[in-house]
Amino acid sequence: DDDSDKRLKLINKENRVSRRVGVFWEEDKCFYEALILRQNQKPLFEVEYVDGGMKEWLDLSEETLDWSPSERMEKDGVLRKRVIGSQVGVWWPLDRKFYYGTLVDFNQSSRKHKIVYSDDGKIEWIDLTLEKLDWSERRRKTYK
Repeated sequence: DDDSDKRLKLINKENRVSRRVGVFWEEDKCFYEALILRQNQKPLFEVEYVDGGMKEWLDLSEETLDWSPSERMEKDGVLRKRVIGSQVGVWWPLDRKFYYGTLVDFNQSSRKHKIVYSDDGKIEWIDLTLEKLDWSERRRKTYK
């Protein structure tokens, strides 16, 4: 239909790969944050959900989407400061697993968060918008 074609052109016009997006799941009546990994010729987009790593191919023109996860991360102060004290897993690709820690500070000039890892106490400054993260409640409760 015409509306679907217009939405698809708009989606394809911008490079969506590597962007975060909320995908609405009708059965759960909520959005789940996902990272867009790649696009094929159909055009379908492969997404990976940040709360569990599940991957699937979606026609984004057929989905209800919330592009604000990536936009919220870019707004100075609001979400950045609100996550201080939160537990989060950071994906380490060479180890192929998440390492969990607590976000303890935010540096406005570098736009990075300070994380203290739970297993070894290592401290690192990271840009959350560039990392694959696990914010799941189940994992956070483990470290309270």
